[in-house]
Amino acid sequence: SQITRTRFTPYQTQVLNETFSSSAYIDASTCGQLARLLGISSRSIQTWFKNKRYKLRIQA
Repeated sequence: SQITRTRFTPYQTQVLNETFSSSAYIDASTCGQLARLLGISSRSIQTWFKNKRYKLRIQA
């Protein structure tokens, strides 16, 4: 079972970064709204936030 990697467009990344800058943790309703707006799954958004927090922690 191959897992396909989600490749985010520059616009999607921009929106995710703007959302992340206001809060490093996303709630379910915001996640659902972003999923509909950007046309990607809620799981992909949750994973993006998790990875972003991890990268920030590693850089610190």
